Amino acid sequence: MLIVGLDVGGAYTKIATIRVKGKKMEILGISSDYFPFWKLSDQFPQYIRARLPAEEKVIGVTMTAELADCFSSKREGVEHILNSVRSTAKTLALGSSTKFIDVDEALKSPLEVAASNWVAAPLLISRYIPDALFIDVGSTTTDIVPIVDGSLSAMGRNDLERLVYGELIYTGALRTNLATIVQSVPLRNNITPVSSEYFSITADVHLILDHIRGEEYSCDTPDGKGKTKEDASRRIARLICADMNMLDEGDVLCIANYIHKKQVEQIQRGLLDVIKRQNIRRDAPVILAGTGARFLGDAAAMQSGFSDIRYFEEFVKEETGLSAEKISIAAPAFSIALILAMEGIRK
Repeated sequence: MLIVGLDVGGAYTKIATIRVKGKKMEILGISSDYFPFWKLSDQFPQYIRARLPAEEKVIGVTMTAELADCFSSKREGVEHILNSVRSTAKTLALGSSTKFIDVDEALKSPLEVAASNWVAAPLLISRYIPDALFIDVGSTTTDIVPIVDGSLSAMGRNDLERLVYGELIYTGALRTNLATIVQSVPLRNNITPVSSEYFSITADVHLILDHIRGEEYSCDTPDGKGKTKEDASRRIARLICADMNMLDEGDVLCIANYIHKKQVEQIQRGLLDVIKRQNIRRDAPVILAGTGARFLGDAAAMQSGFSDIRYFEEFVKEETGLSAEKISIAAPAFSIALILAMEGIRK
């Protein structure tokens, strides 16, 4: 039996494939591809057919791409994604109720499956750890999901509610406009306001700070140019209406460190809101996933008083014995595949 977990994001599509033989499971592959839905939505049916294995399979799907502004409504986005995927294999959709539902039922209740990818990894974790906090710092957003008594204890169930309760934070490791993180930055002996243009993104900051490598700068650049530190420095200089004839490397490094600090604080504010509302103990384990787990999520958790900090790929290996590259950055897709694979073994 072949199980595919599919997480269709607005910017990235992530696929995890697991083969089940008797009581054994084998990871066949995990991928995370940059696929900007707002530009390429019409190409998604062909794209997904080409990316999925040809043999018989069961697909578990979740999504956030329905929010892309190429769609007039979330319903339209959900319908486009589900109809594209269902044409390739038997498909189940993960809903915000934490249940997998048949694709026909999902099409009747599209808001049940819209933006539901935050459910997948905490649902897997809750099978092994009854009380924990899950933080996924992705390319674009950060999810914070409390797990209490073996159940997901999130107060919000859709994007709007999750924004209200601090469980969804629109800050990420790669694609976030720097002008949404800071209104000013330190420059030499001055505090300098920033421009609100789309000049630079968090991938530029984290490349400068060696948090990511050049090949991990997988999204488009704001100016359509290169992904070297020199290119990133030039884009960061534009944030304060300057160029590299006016600034030096030390200036850019100071700005980058300051923005990193402020981005950690963004995540920390949401985290503190969540643990206050849910009365989460500081000795609860924190499971971190996503591109920014090791340079944003861990700092926010430590500064919030948590000490039992674990990483999703380590949790998976310890509890299941499975390991592979990209498990962390494709946590929802992998979690869906593994849950469905485990259900198949039980049957």
